[in-house]
Amino acid sequence: IMKLILASYFEEDNHGNGRKIGVAPSKPKDLPYDCDFVFSHLSPEDLYWEYHKNKKNDPELAGKIFVENFEAKLKDFSNAVVKEAEEKGISNLEVLPFKDGDTLLSWEKGGHTSFRTHIAACLRELGYEVEER
Repeated sequence: IMKLILASYFEEDNHGNGRKIGVAPSKPKDLPYDCDFVFSHLSPEDLYWEYHKNKKNDPELAGKIFVENFEAKLKDFSNAVVKEAEEKGISNLEVLPFKDGDTLLSWEKGGHTSFRTHIAACLRELGYEVEER
């Protein structure tokens, strides 16, 4: 079993003992540690910025649209991983670049609404053990 941690850039005590990988549309400047790389396939990218723009007019609708679109993006990603694994005769975990103990990072601190929950569900479906912190 491969375990991944999902946490905030700002709560280093919650990070795993592996690499630090960004999954947000941007990363904070002047972090006290290096972010090994950004894995944009799990980032909401432009959907995130659209949500923040749209929530000024109708927060509930903006949230609903964001969740629908982000879950669709993650489903497409998941389907592509499964297809590649089947074509190559390898496991889903071998398709992706993650290693046991890696932490996937976004801005939101623990306890706050975050798109990490959707990423966690996607990764669990692919066979990862995921801890949300």
